[in-house]
Amino acid sequence: MTHSDILETIKGSRRELSIIGLLPLTEDKPLWEKLSKEIFPSLVRSGVKITLIGESDNQLFQYSLKSDASYVDPDSRISFSTLKFRRELVASQLKKWNAEPNMASYSLSTLSLGTYFIRVDSGLWYSPSDAFRCGMSAYTEAKSTTSCSRELIVTAEHILDSNMDGRFLASPSQELLELYDQDHIPRGIYPRSCFYDTDHYQFVVWGLVFNRAGELLIHQRAENAKDNQGQWDKSVGGHVDFTQENSSNLAAVRELIEELFTKEDSDSQNVFLAPLTDSPIYLGDWRPDNFGVEYLSHVSLLESDTKRGWEPWVYYKLPGTIEHDTPRLLPNGTTRKLRVIADVFVFISDTSLNRRTLTDGTLENSTYDLVAPSELKSWVDQRHNLKGEFKATPDLTFIMNGKLRGVVEQISQLIQYAEIRK
Repeated sequence: MTHSDILETIKGSRRELSIIGLLPLTEDKPLWEKLSKEIFPSLVRSGVKITLIGESDNQLFQYSLKSDASYVDPDSRISFSTLKFRRELVASQLKKWNAEPNMASYSLSTLSLGTYFIRVDSGLWYSPSDAFRCGMSAYTEAKSTTSCSRELIVTAEHILDSNMDGRFLASPSQELLELYDQDHIPRGIYPRSCFYDTDHYQFVVWGLVFNRAGELLIHQRAENAKDNQGQWDKSVGGHVDFTQENSSNLAAVRELIEELFTKEDSDSQNVFLAPLTDSPIYLGDWRPDNFGVEYLSHVSLLESDTKRGWEPWVYYKLPGTIEHDTPRLLPNGTTRKLRVIADVFVFISDTSLNRRTLTDGTLENSTYDLVAPSELKSWVDQRHNLKGEFKATPDLTFIMNGKLRGVVEQISQLIQYAEIRK
């Protein structure tokens, strides 16, 4: 197909234009100028719905491994940053067309696009994705006589259907997470929403925060939370974001500060906040066996030169990882399955975390409580406490009904009997 042929095909759109794979659009600059400044704006004004689906960063990076190599002809060499720029060039032009949000969309396919498509109303054109350097001329119409035409049509339909492959599409601002397979091997980055009801895993961190009385901090999820609304949960939890940190222990600290203190002024002189923002001290794996209460003696050394309320927070990682199926109750009343592998961390706060802290406005992000592990176990079992009904999240129930309960009790007792500042 010639460039003029494909331009005429796109100009002929009457109801809907879908373009899956964006690199060919910008390969020929004069053609791109005509598309972006004349044809697309004209289609928008005519009420044609435009759907643009771009390549993921992963796919562009894989392209660059082949296209940005010493053996490639210098005139054909193209880098990862250039590929990203050209993809985003399409997204930046979309904003200039002044289309209604429901009439023009831009997203990225986190699934690798082996074939590029242009669907004009009921017609379909396709091109091998590796032929993007040929621009728009590489497209061929998928006719009824075309080999594998049915497979091509179905592939395009599935990408455009949000209940099928379209669930792996992500808007530019959408949260993306690393997906792990059954062997806990990372297999790529995908939208958070596509992890529900699959056999794959999301890598998360759990933080169990204890005060100097050995009480565990729990919090009640907001009534407008994404899931498990109004239920009582562990101290801290969140996913590992490898765009921000390269280890789960750094992720645990980030989640702790975000969940407990994001409403606080970072320049505040609040004695509870200040030592935490200096970063908790990571003390490695939690292995108190054979040490008894002496295991926490190093905490007393760390706090010896500090004034009360300014002791450093310290934290440990429980050895190994936890594998857990965690049902999520959504606002519409349905329950979705989510599988996680979790690194679990234990935080010991300074002496400022107490019941007064829970009522004086220091912690504003949620409703919190401090509770002895034995008392919490009764609340979880009886689904009731002195204040009335107690609904625990599946994660908190898992912690208090499984082998982690013994660890929680052990930590609480060690803190209470250790010779550290109370």
